[in-house]
Amino acid sequence: GYGLAAIAAINDHPFIGVGIGRFASQAPGYYQRLTGTAIPPDNAQNLWRQTLAEQGLLGFLPILWLTMLTIRALVSGTSGGEELILRVMLAGLGAALLFGYPVQDAAIAVTLGTLVAAVGRARADGF
Repeated sequence: GYGLAAIAAINDHPFIGVGIGRFASQAPGYYQRLTGTAIPPDNAQNLWRQTLAEQGLLGFLPILWLTMLTIRALVSGTSGGEELILRVMLAGLGAALLFGYPVQDAAIAVTLGTLVAAVGRARADGF
């Protein structure tokens, strides 16, 4: 239901979103408007959908840029040893972002950023 609510929020506010931190409190209203039933407040269950709902296209551009940099780091260069482990860990976190919003926890966000930097550095060093 949170995906439906997020899509409704994105449709209502495509450029600037509903505001940072406001989607969870507005999700029940959007969902009820669409289905007539209630859901408890929660996030959009996906990093990209959450960002679009709260920050619109303008706030989504930096996330899109970082996503592209991460994908580039994952698919370029050779994979072996330590670099392969870093890439698998980063791909696992990326997959988790498709089905949840774990980076709202600061420790996970820092871990994700560190992995992206480590994979990028390994690629630049010719790891």
